[in-house]
Amino acid sequence: MAKNEPKEVRVNEIIQAAIEEFIEKGYDGASMDQIAKRAGVSKGGVYYHFPNKEVLLMMANEKISEPVIAMMEKAMKNTSPSEGLREYIKEYIFYWGARPVELSFIFLSMVKALQQPVLMEYYKEYTTQATEFYVGMFAMALEKRLQ
Repeated sequence: MAKNEPKEVRVNEIIQAAIEEFIEKGYDGASMDQIAKRAGVSKGGVYYHFPNKEVLLMMANEKISEPVIAMMEKAMKNTSPSEGLREYIKEYIFYWGARPVELSFIFLSMVKALQQPVLMEYYKEYTTQATEFYVGMFAMALEKRLQ
């Protein structure tokens, strides 16, 4: 990896390397050394961006979940709340159905978060986004029905 890559590129490469390492070896078998090697950076370079393996796991989880957030945003733009929700559910199921390895990674990170309450802080944002999505969809549906 070139030393002059932008920070965002380096961080994304580290996260991708972590995802691969966690999927291949599980959380306990993954090491910051191996993640650094996969990313083509020093171990210190990984720690510069991520204070520990737990935070890196949560950031990797967030990265894998980005398409789901995009699905929510797309559904909210649909003029028909029921159609938007129907499409979201369909896309969500097909998305994860086509990615069983990544889905197992999501469950791995959830288990770790449940074991370490401090990690649950990283799930709060996703939980808030998901809750706002469902509440927003239902509110739009009620509003349309009352019109």
